[in-house]
Amino acid sequence: MLFRTRHYLKQSLLLLAFLTVALSAQPAIEEAPSLDIQGEYIDIDYANKRISATQNVIIKYKDSIVRSEKINYDYGKETFLIPESYYIKAGTSYVKGDYFNYNFNTFEGESGPFLARLQRYVIKGEKIIFNDGNIIVEKASLTTCDLESPHYQIISEKLLIYPKWGVLVAVNNEIDLPLLPINLWFPTYIYGSPKYSILAQYTPIPEFGSTKREGNFIKQSIPYFVNGQSSGKFDLGYMSRLGVMVGVVHEFIHQNNTRTQLSLR
Repeated sequence: MLFRTRHYLKQSLLLLAFLTVALSAQPAIEEAPSLDIQGEYIDIDYANKRISATQNVIIKYKDSIVRSEKINYDYGKETFLIPESYYIKAGTSYVKGDYFNYNFNTFEGESGPFLARLQRYVIKGEKIIFNDGNIIVEKASLTTCDLESPHYQIISEKLLIYPKWGVLVAVNNEIDLPLLPINLWFPTYIYGSPKYSILAQYTPIPEFGSTKREGNFIKQSIPYFVNGQSSGKFDLGYMSRLGVMVGVVHEFIHQNNTRTQLSLR
């Protein structure tokens, strides 16, 4: 059975966009196309403005597909609920989770434990929280390795995703490398759109080396993110011949896309 609703969502359905725009800085969709709901049983309550579908439910929205055994859509209150496990595919990305709910009026919602493939990243987490267009992933892991036991992974207390700016911030992290006896801890890791030059060049792994002037050294950059127009990094390190190194670089991006960079070392 097929039911096509003519109601338009204020933002991309269920923040499916989080799969395809979370790291690509795409603008929000102001007016989304209609969606198709398929299922063995569909109940339409016109009086209360509710739609429910059960058994082999498929939702089609642009190039995205949602599969589950049950969905509830209240187009009066603009709330959406998937109370059971679901699978979402958007282009080459996908996410599998235990449940999903979202309110299009408040732009808030959440999902239970999930596994997602986003571009070249594999992300796992215990919970996703949607808050006014931003996304928080609690107790997360991030890797680019497809193996069941990945060669490496970043384990984070939380991931903060800002789709508007195409930035992902990992907080309170450890790098799990099977070749090392212990995990390496670092406070933040930021993956940013290439337009944010400071963020795009950052790596969480300390730099070790030796030069004639500095002697043996260890250097580490710790970035921070304020918003899409303001970000920077702290530079910390120790050089056997010059001693401790401390510095900060902050960059402002103005409306005309010109940049102002402040540096203190």
